[in-house]
Amino acid sequence: MEVIAKPIEKTPLRIADPDPLSLKSTEWTVITKDNAEEVFAKLEANKDNVVLFGLTSDGYQQLSMTIAEMRLFIATQRQIIIKYKEYYEPIKKTE
Repeated sequence: MEVIAKPIEKTPLRIADPDPLSLKSTEWTVITKDNAEEVFAKLEANKDNVVLFGLTSDGYQQLSMTIAEMRLFIATQRQIIIKYKEYYEPIKKTE
């Protein structure tokens, strides 16, 4: 019996790079008990819907930490995808 071993070609992943994010800016208005009436009057004058989303300073800090964790997770996943692409589709050196 003769055993012959030879490497098998890796199947290219053919994963397209994702489009860059196109994020829209968000305008934050800090409402305090001193400026609440003024802010609501301005919103009503601009015919904007008057809606209030509230966060405490601790809540805002938690939101900031959550966003930072999401960014880290996305960056980690991006690096994993890059490593897979490098493994399956190494850049061919031209000489």
